[in-house]
Amino acid sequence: MKLIIQIPCYNEAETLEIALNDLPKHIDGIDEKDIAKANTNIKKAERIILELQSTLNEKYEVAKDFNAVYSYVKRRLLEANLSKNKEILEECAGHMRTMRDT
Repeated sequence: MKLIIQIPCYNEAETLEIALNDLPKHIDGIDEKDIAKANTNIKKAERIILELQSTLNEKYEVAKDFNAVYSYVKRRLLEANLSKNKEILEECAGHMRTMRDT
C-alpha cells in the first residue's frame, strides 16, 4: 500500500520554508520599538501567506483546511502588527511550522 500526500498549492513545501524564515524568532523592530521596521517585516510575512493562499488548488478538499489556517494566520498577523505583540507573532510562526511539518 502507498501513502500519497498531496500538497495543495504550487511549490508549497519550498514556500512554507520561506514564510518561516520571514517569521523569525526575533522580529526586527519589535524589541527595538521601531514601529516602521516592525511593520515592514510583518507585512513581508503577510504577503507570503497571501501568496500561499492564492496558489491553493481548490479541487482538493484539504485546500479548504489550509485556507482556513492561512486566513487565521493572516488575521493574527494583522493583530500583531497593530499591537506590535511578539507573542502573537510567535503563535503565527508556530502555526506555519506545523503546516510545514505536516
